[in-house]
Amino acid sequence: MLEQVHQHIVNELQQSARTDTIFVVTAVFFNLIVLGVTWIVAGEASKKRVYDFVLTIFIALILLVNGIATFALYTGKITRNKLLQGLLSMYRDNNVDKYYDSSLLTNYDKRYFLFTGVILCLAITSIVVPLVIRICQNPESDKRSEEHAEEESSDKQGDVVVVEDTDKKNGNS
Repeated sequence: MLEQVHQHIVNELQQSARTDTIFVVTAVFFNLIVLGVTWIVAGEASKKRVYDFVLTIFIALILLVNGIATFALYTGKITRNKLLQGLLSMYRDNNVDKYYDSSLLTNYDKRYFLFTGVILCLAITSIVVPLVIRICQNPESDKRSEEHAEEESSDKQGDVVVVEDTDKKNGNS
C-alpha cells in the first residue's frame, strides 16, 4: 500500500509540473503576441477612435490572462509543497528521509517566484509599451504625414493618367 501512495504522490507531482509548464508557456506566448498586436493598435489609435477602445480591451485581457496564470502558479506551488511534505513524512516514517534533501522545497519556491516574475514582467511590458506609443504620439505629425501620403497618392494617380493620355495620342491601346 505504501508503494501505491508513493506512486500516486509522484504522479501528482509530475502532473503539477506539466500544468505549471503549460501556464508559463501560454502566458509568455500570449504576452509576446499581444505586445505585437497592441503595438500596432497603439500606433493606429491616433487615426481612429475605435483603436483606443480595442487597446483598452487588450489591456483588460492581458490583466485577466496574466492574473489567471499567476494564480495557477501560486496554486501549483501550494499543491507541490503539500505533496512534497507528505512525501517527506512518508520518507521519515520509513527512515529513508536522509536520501531526500529538504532544501529542495525552498528551491521549488524560488522557481515559482521566478516564473511568476517572468510572467508579470512580460505582462507589464505588454501594457506599458503600447501605452507609451499611444501617449507619446504627436497628432500634428500624424496629420502632416497623412497629408503627405495623400499628396503622393494623388501625384501617382496623375502620372498614370498622363501615361494613359500619351498612349492614346500615339494610337497605342
